[in-house]
Parts: sequence; structure tokens; C-alpha cells
Amino acid sequence: MSGSDINRAEKAPGGASDRPIGTVETPFAEQDWRRAYSLSSPEMRSQLSRVSENGDLHDHGLIADPCKKTVASSFATGSEPQAMEKVKDRDPVLYAQIKGKVKDPTYIGQTGDVTVSTHDRRGRTNGCVLIQNEPYWLSGDAAKSYLDLNKSLAPLHKEISVDRLNGAGRTLGQEEAIAWRNSGVHAKPGKSNHGYGRAIDIAYGPDGQPQPYDDKDVREALHANGYRQGDSHGPLKNDLHHWSYTGPGRATEGHPSAHVGPHRHHHRSK
Repeated sequence: MSGSDINRAEKAPGGASDRPIGTVETPFAEQDWRRAYSLSSPEMRSQLSRVSENGDLHDHGLIADPCKKTVASSFATGSEPQAMEKVKDRDPVLYAQIKGKVKDPTYIGQTGDVTVSTHDRRGRTNGCVLIQNEPYWLSGDAAKSYLDLNKSLAPLHKEISVDRLNGAGRTLGQEEAIAWRNSGVHAKPGKSNHGYGRAIDIAYGPDGQPQPYDDKDVREALHANGYRQGDSHGPLKNDLHHWSYTGPGRATEGHPSAHVGPHRHHHRSK
């Protein structure tokens, strides 16, 4: 995996992006990042989301992502894959990274920021890179169900979106970066449902407002289209926006998760 996602961003098959690619120096030392990631998930995600929305990694009033540099998307503006396009048709390098676990990775028509691991000479993960505005993907059935549930919500003037940071399918490089960055609970790289294209993190609502999945109509649409909150044990503590795709047909909730230690899917903050 070493550098393969990064190479894909810098040299996209079928034409390079016209966006600038380069290093963005961050004003915080590594110990500051580690201290920052001791925050609770809602606190961390709130601050990371504000950074992502503002696009300013140098704002000392915010906690930025602890990656060493930022690179542009591998697709030029206006050329991003559309919903239900196959990854193998638009990005063979990315497809090669995930096809062993997901037979039909499919774009969902939404972009986000992803983190990818970097390695030292011995192959150990020693950092991460933030790639902005990368097209999100899921497995084929999960992608279709995600789009179908929003179609069902449209007449009600409601919708959900996937979290801006690492919110959909993930490569092993993304999972490694998440594990490196977090001192809290996280999945062992290669074990997350995100890596199988079967999980989404639903974007949080504004601070102090009800979360999208607390809405009765939204929750019904998620269940009707095969998504349940958390994993087979139910909602995950400090990770309530994590929803797993269980397959075609209606999903049922598992039992509420009582444990507070490491769980099977992923972590309390991205």
C-alpha cells in the first residue's frame, strides 16, 4: 500500500488533475495532534468539519487534521465520477487496491476528504496524507441502497449525506492512517466494514441540533434500505453516526452495545 493512494492522486489514470498539488505545512507539533485526538468524537468531528469547510489548515483557533501535506483530488473539477459509475471504469489503480475485498466498488456521487498512510523504510506506518475532494465509493448494493434511501426522502424534503472525512468505503491505506492518527478506539486495519464498502458515517447535524438519523422518517428510510445503526450488536458508543449495510431488504437493529472498549468496526473519531 505504501504511497499507492498518493500516487493515484498525483497521476490519475486517464488524465491528470489541473488542481495544484503540494505540501501544506501545519503549525502544530505531533504531540499537539496526539493531545487533540484525546477529545471526544463529537468535539473532534465538530472541529475537523469546521476546518474542512473553511479550507484553512493554518487557523490556530481550530484543530486541523494531523497529516503532513494536502494533495488535490485525482479528478479535475467537473470530471468527478457520477453516482453508480464503477470504480474499475474510472480509476484502475484504486480498483486494484480494493477489488480483493469488494467485487463491485461503485461511486455514490459525493466527494469527501480521505487520509492515507505513509510508511518508513521498514514499511511501518509513520504518518498520513490528506487528499481533498476524493469521490466516495461503496459496494454496489450498498451504493444503490444509499441512493435509493435519499430518493425516498426527497418527497419529504429530507436527505442524508456522508461525513466529510473518511465517511464511506476505505482502502487499507486509509484504515492504516486512521489507526496511526487515533489514540482512542479504532478498528484493526483491514477489519473495518468501511473496507468492505458496507458502512457509512452519516454527517452530523449542526451543534446542538438533532442528528439526521434521529428523525423518524430518515431512520425508517435507512432501515427500509438495509442500513442499521452500528454493527450486529447495535449502536456503537461514541460512534452513533456509523451505519452498516446488511444486504438487500429491510435491516433490523441489533442489541445496544454495552461495551466501551475496542469494537469490530472502527473508532470514535476519524
